[in-house]
Parts: sequence; C-alpha cells; structure tokens
Amino acid sequence: LLCLAGVIFYKLNPHLMVKLLYGNNYLDAASFLFNFAIFMSLYALFNLFIQFLLAMGKKSASQIAWLTAFLQIVLIFIRHNNLNIIIINSIIALGFGLIFTSISVMKVINDKKNQ
Repeated sequence: LLCLAGVIFYKLNPHLMVKLLYGNNYLDAASFLFNFAIFMSLYALFNLFIQFLLAMGKKSASQIAWLTAFLQIVLIFIRHNNLNIIIINSIIALGFGLIFTSISVMKVINDKKNQ
C-alpha cells in the first residue's frame, strides 16, 4: 500500500520530487520517475516473496531469482535504446518473476494449510 502511494505521488508530482531532492539540474530525470517507482515497487514485492520462500526452505526461489535476472539481462541486451526502455524491460522481467514467485508462495501456503 505504501508503494502504491509512492507510485501515485511520483506520477502526479515527478518534477516536485526531483526539485526537492536534487535541484533543477536534474529535471530531465523526472520523466523516468513514474516507471522507476513501478519497477522499485515490483522489486520490493519480488524480494519479499523470494525471502519468504527461502525462509520456508524452498531452494527453488534462488532459481526463480536467477532466471528473472537472466531475463532482465537478455531484454536489456536486445532493447536498450534509452533509459525508459531499460526500465520497462526490468518491469517485464520482474512481472514474469512475480508470476512464478506468486505461484510458489500460494503453493507453500496451501501446503502449510493442508498439514
């Protein structure tokens, strides 16, 4: 919920955040702030799921993390025209990673309920 509030704030006031934190010299970066906020929010959720799976003894979580990172590298290698495309590639890779970690988390929770 906190991430969602940050993403919405960055969407509505990107120039304000850049001015407050870094000054007028970096206002060009404001155009990347919304997508980067989405990326960081997804990364936080992905990391939370990976840590949960590892805590539950699921070593497959490291494979999901590795495959997600590899997909991110491949996407950036293929498409890297500008910084915004690189951020979008990272969002796509994390989206796939979140799908697999979400399935794994639901499976672990269901297995614990059935014990």
